[in-house]
Amino acid sequence: MTRSSPAVLGGIGLVAGIASGLFGIGGGLVIVPALVMFTRLRQHEAHASSLGAVIPIASVASIPFIASGLVDWPFAVAMSLTAMIGARAGAKVMARMSEAQLRIAFIALMLVVTVRLVVGTGTGEGGPQPLDSLVVLIPALAIGFLAGIASALFGIGGGLVMVPLMAIIGIPQHVAQGTGLVAIVPTAIVGAQAHRKRGYLDVGLVIPLAVGGLVGGFAASLVALELDPVLLQRGLAVLLILAIVQLARRRPPE
Repeated sequence: MTRSSPAVLGGIGLVAGIASGLFGIGGGLVIVPALVMFTRLRQHEAHASSLGAVIPIASVASIPFIASGLVDWPFAVAMSLTAMIGARAGAKVMARMSEAQLRIAFIALMLVVTVRLVVGTGTGEGGPQPLDSLVVLIPALAIGFLAGIASALFGIGGGLVMVPLMAIIGIPQHVAQGTGLVAIVPTAIVGAQAHRKRGYLDVGLVIPLAVGGLVGGFAASLVALELDPVLLQRGLAVLLILAIVQLARRRPPE
């Protein structure tokens, strides 16, 4: 593993925080490829350290959404419960995957989400809807479980899965982002803890990543609240494409 300076790590965190605040993701989408490219970390360590940084980044990025009433709390709680279960399962699976398998799976995930965003998802406006029936509860539990697995496997907070899927089932984009950010935090905590026990989590990397991410996350969330939902979705799709290209071009470490 090659160490990067705190300034470089802080810069990565800043960009990740901006992505988190703008698009309702944890920031791992930016952190994982960047760590792999600039620090020469192996995928396993990059994913684990990314999750550690996602915890404070998503926490701060969620504040403007919470203050604006753009969080569906029952939906967030339901997703978090199954996401934490999924995160434990995902951490166990990751420990058994090879470097190449992990990279291919991560790229495949990003491709699927990118296509979904380009095709289009629900962008209706409005506030949170009550979680008052199984029709809504079942999707919340299912989305959470899938996001939890993805979180531990790919070093993301889970928002990359949660936000597009919530939009698909008709939750307004801004509410989906706020709800996803809230649900990301406990999911990332469980995943990071599981990776720490396996020796993958590097706290020395997490701290500068988090410092940069805190600044970017809060500021970008304020901006996101003023942007058109369709623009936010298209912006996330562009970010995904850039990350896919970077990972696909990088040679695995010897």
